[in-house]
Amino acid sequence: SWAASDARLARVAAPATTVSAGKTYRWGYGSIRVSAGEVSRYNAKIAVERVNAYVLRPGARFSFDDVAKSWDGREDPIYKESRATSCEGGLIPMRGGGVCYVSTAIWRAWMEAGLRTVLRVSHSGLLDDFGAGYDAANTLIIENDSAATITLLVDYDGVDVTAQVVADRPSDRRATIRGPVRLAEGEYIVYRDVEHADGRRVTTAFRSTYCW
Repeated sequence: SWAASDARLARVAAPATTVSAGKTYRWGYGSIRVSAGEVSRYNAKIAVERVNAYVLRPGARFSFDDVAKSWDGREDPIYKESRATSCEGGLIPMRGGGVCYVSTAIWRAWMEAGLRTVLRVSHSGLLDDFGAGYDAANTLIIENDSAATITLLVDYDGVDVTAQVVADRPSDRRATIRGPVRLAEGEYIVYRDVEHADGRRVTTAFRSTYCW
């Protein structure tokens, strides 16, 4: 299980799976500590309520923006105006700022589960809470490329956002995450190696570019 701290990745203890309806198996876990202000915490709470317990059948995709209703410039009015990163203006006002804590926790859990990322965008700026190379802005699309039925269990206890990827059967793959590796100023890369039960080995590189 991975979390970012002081721009580094560190192992953290993962809580037990909380699904009670039938036997489930945890494939992945991700977390991030929220140190942002009250409005960002409020927005994160709203996003958690919308994405928690989302089910992905085999082959299904999950778009964070579509489920959380956090599209840039078209955010649900229930979200309050906070701040977001921008290459043009550093931290700028934006409705829904803070939901990316939730998308980041989900992506980290998905990465650990060894499942497919269709689209992931890093923040425009490098933020202490998220660290380098292992963050995900609200523009996140993931796909269940397994034969299992997957459920996202997402929670926010006022301190940490946590995400679990649980399934109706044991995992058929094992993921190893390497990095982040600094390539240049503002450029980082994370590698994920996935070993499948059928012997296939797949390595994927995830690049991050930060303007500041």
